[in-house]
Amino acid sequence: MAQKSENRASSADVVHLIPKASTDILSGDVVVLARKSDPISLSVLGAAGRVSPIAAARQGQWAVGVCDNVNTSLVLGATDYAAPDADNAVRVLRSGQFYLAIVATSGKAGDFVEYSSGAAGAQLFQINNKRQGYAVAKIVNDFSGGSANDVQLCELLVHPLGGANIHHWIENRVISGCEVKLHAAPGSQVMAGALLVGTVPADNVVVIQNKYFNVARDATLAFGGVGSAAASTVRFKWVVARSGSFAIRSGSGTKAALASYTVAGVTAGLLAPVTMTAGEIPVALLIQFSAATQSAARIKNVRGPGVIPNVGSWGV
Repeated sequence: MAQKSENRASSADVVHLIPKASTDILSGDVVVLARKSDPISLSVLGAAGRVSPIAAARQGQWAVGVCDNVNTSLVLGATDYAAPDADNAVRVLRSGQFYLAIVATSGKAGDFVEYSSGAAGAQLFQINNKRQGYAVAKIVNDFSGGSANDVQLCELLVHPLGGANIHHWIENRVISGCEVKLHAAPGSQVMAGALLVGTVPADNVVVIQNKYFNVARDATLAFGGVGSAAASTVRFKWVVARSGSFAIRSGSGTKAALASYTVAGVTAGLLAPVTMTAGEIPVALLIQFSAATQSAARIKNVRGPGVIPNVGSWGV
């Protein structure tokens, strides 16, 4: 059964939000919102405060509701479609019960539902109780014996319009250890992970997509060449934790006339987003200033909700 444009059974809490430029949104679409407080949402979704149909499961962490309007060039005209403003804001239903097309042919009340596939007007959703941080809704009633893609009554999950998604952080975070420290060869290596607690081997425990891993310490983790000899060049590298080891993921960015490393000098605009793969999370950011060696001041261990970026394109 196709997605229903008039898919709400009950709803409340309505907001009006501006669509993303040149983006089709149809009535009944689950939509997501880029947030200034979440740089990763900006790199994945575009301009802050602009809604667009959900297009990947991980975008469920930024879901805001179900659209109750149509936003296409045929409705708005070419000019407004290419550059929508407040006059073109669409009505978004933030809470309530909606009929969503579910891939599964059976399910239980309370099952979590995340995006599966499909463009605007044809979104499909799947049941996934292991990755609740990406969920957009929950099944309301038990069902069985249906056909794939039948619509089922779902209760929309209300995510905050701003700030971090605590559900995602709970499922992707450092539990213990995993601290990155200065190495004796600071120009090319760092020490990743705890070695001992007194005389007892330490754990470097992470949760990645709701799975528990103990990562082996890497006392000589090589992060590659240093930045340019020019004092205006800053480079960034992430230390990531995976199921069995630590690794380096590189990004690059420059800031002209940055005379010295300061907190104020290292801003969000300096790092080109780094595309990550599923199954790893960042635990520290390495900041390389000019050709100087790495220093303890330039190793930033990242912890806590709103700091741990999500799988996808990562920024600072």
